[in-house]
Amino acid sequence: MKAVLLFALLICVCAVFAELGGKRALVLLDDSYIESSHSKFFKSLKERGYSLKYQELKGSEAVKLSKFGQFEYDHVILFAPSADIDSDEFIEFVDHGGNLLIGANSDVSDSVREVASACGIDLDDTDTVVVDHVNFEAQDYDSKHTLIIADQDASASLILGEAKISPVLFRGVGAKVRDHALNYPLLKASPSAYVSKLTGSKKQTKVGRSPSLVAALQARNHARVVVSGSLDLFSDSLYDAPVKKIQDGKTTTVSERSGNEDLANIITRWVFQEKGALRSRNLQHNLVGGSKPDMYTIKDNVEFSV
Repeated sequence: MKAVLLFALLICVCAVFAELGGKRALVLLDDSYIESSHSKFFKSLKERGYSLKYQELKGSEAVKLSKFGQFEYDHVILFAPSADIDSDEFIEFVDHGGNLLIGANSDVSDSVREVASACGIDLDDTDTVVVDHVNFEAQDYDSKHTLIIADQDASASLILGEAKISPVLFRGVGAKVRDHALNYPLLKASPSAYVSKLTGSKKQTKVGRSPSLVAALQARNHARVVVSGSLDLFSDSLYDAPVKKIQDGKTTTVSERSGNEDLANIITRWVFQEKGALRSRNLQHNLVGGSKPDMYTIKDNVEFSV
């Protein structure tokens, strides 16, 4: 009986693993211009074999991720931060093993925040932005210092790997990552960063390692979610931008090219289960010391190898 139960369990596990890493992706945009402003991001996915279906969301337009009870996509890229979506639809998608990448900004809607929150990542309020008056990009010198320079979180090597990438340029909203074994901060703000209202009033309650800028969820059902507080992080303009700082009144080049593209590639390979996912091959099963029957019965002793 135990052998039969073990066999059934392994078949279920393998069925799940067989679905990992599919190539069907739905891309949701709140402006069709994003398809061109983030063209290098989408080009990379296409070159890796992904089939992308684009949909522009207008107002509270409904998004249907399933048809006749079956989900039509393996992954959803939600690059529509201001859209009023049905949060339950996206949460159900993740609950059924779908992978989700969210790109947010200071216009993030309550419904998008609800989806992120259900994944253990609490995005800051609408109309807030992460500010850093020390680690800001030089091109933002005369502005509000919202184009900030950030580094990968040292504790995220399980997802990002051990290789050091160049500093990343970030403009957007911060987040609080819940203290849970399944949640991982991936990109951190420097200790000098804080969250500010776009109207000018400052909230000093989130300083240092909080807010997080990019965070991930590895769900128990094998689904994966990454939430970036910056949609711009994936843009062509920040992919190609050098990273420069103002030090002692002088402009210093930190990196000839930002680490945005490298980070985006690492993130998408992980969240879409190209890396870090178990896969099974050459499944073999038969009666102990015997042949493989058409079906097994209770009390059969079964040999199973993978």
